[in-house]
Amino acid sequence: MATSSADPPPQPARRGPTPGTPRPPRMTREAREHQIQQIATEVFTTRGFLDTTMEEIADRAGITKPVIYDHFGSKEGLLGACVAAASDGLQRATMGVWEVARPGATVKDYIRESTRAVLCYFTENESSLRLLRDLSAASPAGAAQVERLRQAQVRACVDMLRRVDSLRDRPTAYLEAVAEGIVGVEDRLLVWRSRHPEATVEEVVEIVADLIWGGLRGLVVPR
Repeated sequence: MATSSADPPPQPARRGPTPGTPRPPRMTREAREHQIQQIATEVFTTRGFLDTTMEEIADRAGITKPVIYDHFGSKEGLLGACVAAASDGLQRATMGVWEVARPGATVKDYIRESTRAVLCYFTENESSLRLLRDLSAASPAGAAQVERLRQAQVRACVDMLRRVDSLRDRPTAYLEAVAEGIVGVEDRLLVWRSRHPEATVEEVVEIVADLIWGGLRGLVVPR
C-alpha cells in the first residue's frame, strides 16, 4: 500500500542571536545598557537611523530584541540614550576648562583650552561626533539632548565671561548672546574639520581663538 508524506509544517522564524553566537556573561542592568549603547552607536553612525534595525543591534549584542525594548522602550529611545551618552562624555571632557580658573588665564586662553578639549574628545570619539552632528535631528529626544548640551556649554561660558572685569556688569542676555556665538563657532569649525582632516588640532585651535578673540577684544581690552 502506497503511503504519502506531507511536507513538515514551516517552523517559525528564530528570534534572538544567530546560531553559534557565544552566550554572553550575565551583566548588571547598567553594564548591559552600556553595552547596547556602544553597539547601537556604531550601527547608527554606519547605517543611519532609518536603516538601523533592532534585530541587528540585538544580534551583535548576543541578546534578544525584547531585551533592548525593556531597557530603552523604542528605537528612538535607544538613539536618545546614545546621544545622551555622547553628550555626557563631551561635557565631562570640556566643563572643567570653563569651571576651573587658572591663575593668570586670559579669555583667549580659555577659548584655546575649551576648543582643544572639544577637538581632542571628538578625535578620540569619532562616532560620537557623527552621532551628535548627523543623527540627533532624526530623533526629537536626541535633538533635545544636544540642545541641553549646548545650553550647558553656554552657561559655563557665561560664567567665564563674568570673571572679566569689563564684562562683569553686562546684562545676562548680552553675555548669553556672546556665549552662543562662541559655542556656535566651535560647532561649525568641527564640521569644517570633518571635511579637512589634514588640519591638526592645534591649527584649528588657533583659528577658533583668533576668530573669537578678534570679536571679543574690543569688549575686553579698554580702548
